[in-house]
Amino acid sequence: LSYEPDLNGAAAAALLGQIGKSGGGDGLTGLLGGLAGDKTPAKTPATGDPSTTKKKSGNLSDILGGLLLVLDLALAVGHHLTIFALFGVLIVELVLVRKGMDADAIKRVANIDLWYGILAGVIVAFGFSRAVFAAKGWDYYQHNAVFWAKI
Repeated sequence: LSYEPDLNGAAAAALLGQIGKSGGGDGLTGLLGGLAGDKTPAKTPATGDPSTTKKKSGNLSDILGGLLLVLDLALAVGHHLTIFALFGVLIVELVLVRKGMDADAIKRVANIDLWYGILAGVIVAFGFSRAVFAAKGWDYYQHNAVFWAKI
């Protein structure tokens, strides 16, 4: 199916109903065709016979909608993977830091700590990219207290 962050029960049922009515296709193509209401096959110019018709290709709004879903998913995956990596770096630091560390151990921890800072910056970049470019958009997040508390 597709990634939809705001899907409630009624919306999910309606979406599944649209997929069933989409008239064929598979995956995102079938979903977008069904949501756009594109159920009328295009007539072939040679015969004009509806029995020898083929399905119209998606219009620009279908394509952009699909790209928005893919972008939203890619940003979400990247955001979460970098959060997991940040926790991994933090665990490594907690294991390595101890009393009586020599200069080499301190340099190793400093290098690892550099990665902690880099990953933290990437997480913030992914987060703001999700807020601005992804499915919900900035209008949703700019007034969301939970979003600002996380920042």
